[in-house]
Amino acid sequence: MKKIWQIFAIFFISLLCLFNIKSLNAQILFTNNDAVIFANANSTILINGSIQNVGDSLYNKGKIIIRGNNGTNGDLINNGLISGNGEYELTGNWINNGIFNSCLSSVKLNSVFPGEQLISGNTITNFYKLTTAGITKKRMTINAFIKNSLDLTDNELAADSFVLHVLNPNLQAISRTTGFISTLNSGKLARTTGIAGPYNFPLGSTNGVPRYRPVIIKPDSNNLNVFSVGFINHSAGSDGYLLSANDASICYVDSNFYHKIIHNLGTDSADVTIFFDPTVDGGIWSMLANWKNAPFNEWQNVGNVNTIYTPINGFTKEKQADFSSEPWVL
Repeated sequence: MKKIWQIFAIFFISLLCLFNIKSLNAQILFTNNDAVIFANANSTILINGSIQNVGDSLYNKGKIIIRGNNGTNGDLINNGLISGNGEYELTGNWINNGIFNSCLSSVKLNSVFPGEQLISGNTITNFYKLTTAGITKKRMTINAFIKNSLDLTDNELAADSFVLHVLNPNLQAISRTTGFISTLNSGKLARTTGIAGPYNFPLGSTNGVPRYRPVIIKPDSNNLNVFSVGFINHSAGSDGYLLSANDASICYVDSNFYHKIIHNLGTDSADVTIFFDPTVDGGIWSMLANWKNAPFNEWQNVGNVNTIYTPINGFTKEKQADFSSEPWVL
């Protein structure tokens, strides 16, 4: 009986595409093995429910909107193959357990009902374009890659302990209004660089005191490099980096937050700018420090920094070449 429903759903949705009819009511729409759902270019399919792709192919050249019903958000669950250059807009979770050939497609996570939207599944998704929108936080439960662009709009995208890697070396590959990426201790936003220009890492947190504390990394050459940055919105001392262990030039270090910076690929030095808000974080900071492990096990002054006053205060350490230790602090 279930397979008959699957075949009927495929036949029905194919008719919708053929005649450009734009609405389908189904709590769960299953695709079927050895069959294809084909969304034509310039056509839009509205799913009042969720999609679970268990078949060999969901091929999208148009736009598929999965908007849920009965007060619940609509999920896209891929257990097969999805491909095509089309658009996907969903109000629920993106769960990839199969193959997603992103091609030139775009995915928009646009929640309309309460509840976080997940980027999840047991297979890493390589998005082409990803947009976060709607009323709720987005959260990753697996690493993810973005080939072209990420638009955060006004949303929080919680990478948590995972890595979100933007592969496009364009300086403007990440855009936002007030949105940001939050991380936990081992989570990172990674960016591939290929221009001697400023790459923004728009990091923040709503855990505890809400903070937006971005980092800008400006490589010294156009060579291929990869940098990754995490923002931890609590005292570094809580993670074993003792605040009282300082070199002789440091009076004390910030107990509000710290960053972790890794140079994953490449050998070029870079200018590193870390921002802070003197109203919330205190206005007495004068330098940056980097934690050094044994034999030091202490915070060490990184040397002379330049002060930036807009959009918020920050310190820039020019031509930083040593990224052997991750933690950085005011």
